[in-house]
Amino acid sequence: MTQPAQAQVSTPRAKRMTLGSVYSERSDGPFRVLIYGPEKVGKSSWAVNAPRPIFISGDNGLKHLKDPETGHAPAQVPVCENYGDVVEAIGELTNETHNYETVVIDPLGWIEPLIFAEFVRLHPKNDKGETMREINDYGYFKGQNGAVDIWREILAKLERLQAKRNMNVILVAHSQIKTASNPMGEEYEKYCLQIDGGPKSERAAGKLAQWPDAILFVNYAAVVRKIKGKAKGVGTGTRVVYTQPCDAFHAGNRYGLPPQLALDFNEFRAHLSGERAEETNGDIRLELTQLVAGTELEEPTAKFLETNPNTEKLRLLLNRATLKLQARNEETVQ
Repeated sequence: MTQPAQAQVSTPRAKRMTLGSVYSERSDGPFRVLIYGPEKVGKSSWAVNAPRPIFISGDNGLKHLKDPETGHAPAQVPVCENYGDVVEAIGELTNETHNYETVVIDPLGWIEPLIFAEFVRLHPKNDKGETMREINDYGYFKGQNGAVDIWREILAKLERLQAKRNMNVILVAHSQIKTASNPMGEEYEKYCLQIDGGPKSERAAGKLAQWPDAILFVNYAAVVRKIKGKAKGVGTGTRVVYTQPCDAFHAGNRYGLPPQLALDFNEFRAHLSGERAEETNGDIRLELTQLVAGTELEEPTAKFLETNPNTEKLRLLLNRATLKLQARNEETVQ
């Protein structure tokens, strides 16, 4: 006679969300930076000056760069031929003892086809049972959108690397110009990450932009001049790192960086460590003073500045003053 099956008793899940598990991350921990811009603008040269860098790179262009400590080309792992090589490289840095302090993935656009190939390997057939040979075979960017989960795996492995080895992470990417949708007005062109392989697929770019603590856009500074009655941009050769967002590009940071920096890693590091806080505060104070000059906000702003506020309070006041004056101007126009 068959015995009735015994009911399986599930083991209670260990309690994780306890007051004893509360923690606070160090503010001076490793940084996460995404730097992007046009080709040959100097993104890799900027990254090579990071503390003891090692590159996971897609080409041999690094041979033209010099590590400031050794005078030789920067250290890099062999060029990865597939997604497994990328995972293995990050795993080696995570699990093996070494003296590298910064991992640089340069450029992200080189990893993209490896990730697409991995998605095709994992999903050889589509919903109709048809064999897929490349990412575009899935149609309407379904393959590119599905590959976002593999990008997430990369970011998770980099998080594990930072947690175990306290390494900085720099992601390098090229830029492209796309038409940006504007719910509040007309569409406009904008510099974006050259990721995803198509204008309608931006999920991977969005995920990559969410992860770092700083998104830095690099470009050559241009001066607009009137030439035969027409406005034309004239190059200056000066390269600028933009740290805050605007309509022309995507940028931002959690470090309180000034809006613009020279393309010099040492300057970025100085601001990161607080060595240039006084200079940053001076720039904000000047911008604020010029903004409120001749308005009803000039006197209260001057009194507030006498209290010697820190960077965070200065930025908050600048934002509030900008919004108030903008609202006033809109009322005047109406």
